Amino acid sequence: ITRYGLNLTFFKVEKPILPLSPELPFHEQERIERENSVLLGHRVLVELEGANPNPLLEGLAKKPGYYNYFIGNDPSKHASFVGLYGEVLVKEVYPGISVRYYLEGGRLRYDYLVAPGADVSQIRFRIRGADEVEVKGQKLVLGTRFGAVELCELRAYQGGRRVPAQFVAEGGSYRIAVGSYDRSQLLVIDPLVYSVPPDLKASEIGFDIAVDGGGCAYVTGWTRSSDYDVTAGAFQTRRGGDYDAFVTKLRADGSGLVYSTYIGGRFDDEGSRIAVDGGGYVYVTGRTRSSDYPVTAEAHFRQAMKVTTISS
Repeated sequence: ITRYGLNLTFFKVEKPILPLSPELPFHEQERIERENSVLLGHRVLVELEGANPNPLLEGLAKKPGYYNYFIGNDPSKHASFVGLYGEVLVKEVYPGISVRYYLEGGRLRYDYLVAPGADVSQIRFRIRGADEVEVKGQKLVLGTRFGAVELCELRAYQGGRRVPAQFVAEGGSYRIAVGSYDRSQLLVIDPLVYSVPPDLKASEIGFDIAVDGGGCAYVTGWTRSSDYDVTAGAFQTRRGGDYDAFVTKLRADGSGLVYSTYIGGRFDDEGSRIAVDGGGYVYVTGRTRSSDYPVTAEAHFRQAMKVTTISS
């Protein structure tokens, strides 16, 4: 949140695609991934045009705790006891118009608060850094290297009454057009910033395969894909960590899946070996970094163990 508007920075850490070798210790695997990872980013600026260059910023909904910043060796650039807030109010960005920023369900929302008598047509902004910008109905869609970002669910209201509102492109900038409303009362204009996941096809590695008496194939390994093919009613339909184990059964003629599921917790998991018995029961072994890996009530180990080696 800046004095000129929004700085939307999207990033991901792209890890190298390396097989999780059973012979490689976890800490060594993590070191290799860390040293070969690349930070990718994309910044989009939503700059208010003609706005007050020195608005007053006020923190609201104070949270417990604080941050200290001791970066570098210049004490004049250090900051202590920096407060945490649930909301930020940027006052008088235009005459009679302030902006309230807050989170709702983990997503950024911001309200333009148009005071009685203020001119809503003052609100204008430019988009800088997006690959493309398109107005789609009530959405303003911004293209980034990671996929689309939408300024959407545009709502305007006075009390409990909705006021029609939409984004309008005009000469390289954008404004918000609103319908008829009572100019003697406060008007709230409320868009939502929403990231639309890009095509999340990533990568899979199969470590082992087994075949039953009917010719059906059973495969296990790990996947980094959030859209790996899982079947309805699968044991686990969503990826938990960066890597998850998978178990997939394919029809004998290869025409489709019999069943397919993720298996894993919120960290990395892999399936290394797989076997199937005459009754169709599948047995999988592998390894996990997840302390919340799914285990049954009477399991021999119900928590992850930490092993420490001490050398003399």
